[in-house]
Amino acid sequence: MRPSICQFISDAFYDGRLTAHESTSERSLNLQGVDLPSEGIVMISAEHEGCSQKNVEEGEIIKAEYGGLLGQEFTDHDGTTPPITEDDILVVTSY
Repeated sequence: MRPSICQFISDAFYDGRLTAHESTSERSLNLQGVDLPSEGIVMISAEHEGCSQKNVEEGEIIKAEYGGLLGQEFTDHDGTTPPITEDDILVVTSY
């Protein structure tokens, strides 16, 4: 994982002991036409009311963002630019 993400997780959960492999700093996202940063953890807010067990609105937002990432390219540590697939995306949600 990218050093900036690794540092957050390391500090939050591993008392600063987790480190990123040096090759991860050479990876980058090559995003086109999406409103997401090229690295980092992203919090996407959703307006809703009365959703205590499921949230359809959040699901639709995540589905759209997820779909916008599929097929985009990233530059790997070896300089190749493969497409982003389902195996490259992690969604963390409370539902």
